[in-house]
Amino acid sequence: MESLIYDTLIDLSNNVPEQHAKIRQNLYDQLDLPLNKQRDLYSNALRPASSGILESNADFHNTVNN
Repeated sequence: MESLIYDTLIDLSNNVPEQHAKIRQNLYDQLDLPLNKQRDLYSNALRPASSGILESNADFHNTVNN
């Protein structure tokens, strides 16, 4: 699961914002998370990656491991 989230963070940082919803939904579908867990994942990892806050591999690893 961690590698899937990590790969998604990388995808978000490498793609234009118009693709982000599709990338996030793909992750949610693969993880089969309930809505509250999707919100937590979005707030803590996916939103920072989408907004450019996470800039380095260390940032991505730290986010996944927290």
